[in-house]
Amino acid sequence: MHFADEATTTTELTPLLADMIADATWAFVLAGVDHTAWIEQAGDGLEVCVESRDGLERLCRFDGHQWSELADEGPATRAAAESSEDSALSPAFLSPRPYRVDSLKPTDHVILSAADEEGYYAELFQMHQPVLVFVQTLLATGWRVRVTYSIPPAHDGRAEILLRADPPRSDHLYDKPIQRALGTVPGPPVAVALWTEAEPDSWDFDPNSTGFLTKASTIMERSPETLTDYALAVAPTWTLAAGVDEVVGVGSQPVRPSIVFTPPPPPTEAELAARQKAIRKWAADHDFSHEVRPATPKSVKAFLDLEGQGSAGYYLLEFHDGQCYVGQSIRIDQRLAQHLLNHPDTASIRIKADPAATNAPDVLRHLLHEESRLIHSAQWAGLHARTKSQMTVIVGTAALDEMLSTNEQADWLAKPLAGNADDLRYGRKLELTSTAFAGSEKNFNNVARLLGDERHHAFRLLERYLSHCVPLPNATEVHYWNISPPMNAYRGDPSARWRTLWCLSVGFVETFVILKELQTGDISGFVQVNGTELYGDTDPETAYIRMKRQHPGCEIRAAEYRDSGPDNFLIDFPNLKVLNRLLSDSHVTRAAATAALLLMRVRHAPKTRQQTHCPELVSAAWACR
Repeated sequence: MHFADEATTTTELTPLLADMIADATWAFVLAGVDHTAWIEQAGDGLEVCVESRDGLERLCRFDGHQWSELADEGPATRAAAESSEDSALSPAFLSPRPYRVDSLKPTDHVILSAADEEGYYAELFQMHQPVLVFVQTLLATGWRVRVTYSIPPAHDGRAEILLRADPPRSDHLYDKPIQRALGTVPGPPVAVALWTEAEPDSWDFDPNSTGFLTKASTIMERSPETLTDYALAVAPTWTLAAGVDEVVGVGSQPVRPSIVFTPPPPPTEAELAARQKAIRKWAADHDFSHEVRPATPKSVKAFLDLEGQGSAGYYLLEFHDGQCYVGQSIRIDQRLAQHLLNHPDTASIRIKADPAATNAPDVLRHLLHEESRLIHSAQWAGLHARTKSQMTVIVGTAALDEMLSTNEQADWLAKPLAGNADDLRYGRKLELTSTAFAGSEKNFNNVARLLGDERHHAFRLLERYLSHCVPLPNATEVHYWNISPPMNAYRGDPSARWRTLWCLSVGFVETFVILKELQTGDISGFVQVNGTELYGDTDPETAYIRMKRQHPGCEIRAAEYRDSGPDNFLIDFPNLKVLNRLLSDSHVTRAAATAALLLMRVRHAPKTRQQTHCPELVSAAWACR
């Protein structure tokens, strides 16, 4: 395999510049030859270097626009090359076992027939995907990565890949906010990991051998996800595309989706035919399925079950007016239900399953990366695509319009805190002595006890959420939102891991939840945000990495609640200090405010939720003003 076969020449920059050549760096990891790889600054550009026992090779150079090959069949390139036209990329000890034959030594390369080639590489990359993404992220963020292979003497032995990564020069290696979010790091923070075949064809990281290497040569255990989060947070700016570190929410223009989406005038018959033809061609060119009709969650689930490639991947919605929309989801059938709530004019759906997504170390990042590429392609093809902001909002009127006109809702969304000023000044509308809330004081006393020394901090953060993210919180209390501190509610699968301290819901949907981990006592939770406001309409992967850098320790996942719409996310935070940073970021609070407003447009709070409301908890929050 020649390096040029894998190196990209695209001018479409990825947020981590070296991700443009990810396939090439993966090839070296899978070649099974001990090596060290790194990226270094070279003049006005970057160069990728690989050193093996045969010497140093400078593979390719980035000139600010694209990567181009420097080496011509050097030692590292030869090591990654196929020994013959029909030999596989990887030696037998790294290959899926069904393709190994007894006559091969573990270090010999598997010989493939033309019929086996596609299946072999699909299984190979899926089996090793977590370690490939792990190495690529460290390499792309400036770390010097040494890859060493432990090769078994026979086929029945278990192979291992030992990784050691030395950090780049960075001003942020020991930043306190990063350590508060991700844990203490030793000096210097050398990352190590062991990728091992625990069972035949079942590879995983050894948790006892993965983490930071201390000066005493012991391992400070950390998960691979924590190590890559740390690498993203401390990455020097020369590894990043311009704009990744842009400070969002301070002096920048919000996306601000329209409160009511008004479809454009219908196309002529000829225009409609041309749009539908363009969609069919683009879908075929990008390996989407045939149209699934009717476009219902049930029919999509049946299609996914029949295909047998899992429920994660990408979808192409087509509307009756010839417009379309490209999206991604870990559960495509559930995501369609969210779309139909907002856009009943959906005519059909095409699907492109991605079985590798569920095995990815960071599922959302994996899906966003490919979604970003598909969106750019659809734009270049000139498809009439609806934007994420158009897809997020509710078509037509809503019950909330009786309290706030759509213009007032838009004004509130522009400046939520200012929009809440009069509501906060005039105080609560709720009758606090109502018998409807009998027993809530006991629940409040219980949650205050469980919070312990953190209770005042937690109440201050609740006040900030209510005043910055909830439309007219005093006027809409109980009617549109409620907060419940249950006496005995636990979460975790398969066994209870967290105790729910409080759950703030808008309508049916949880938007701000505080949890206490049973084993450690740590206070954590999640906030729901609108993805359009958080990410924008273009390049969601850049916005995702920006978020991970500005708020280390936070995890982002799709909100699968039906009422949330197709583009809402949950931001998980590991402690209240990280939550404080989140709610101090006007871009995040704008995204949370957008989510809350759009949820209020879906429905009132149900009676069952109103009956569990705890006004004493709200009073404790307002006492912090």
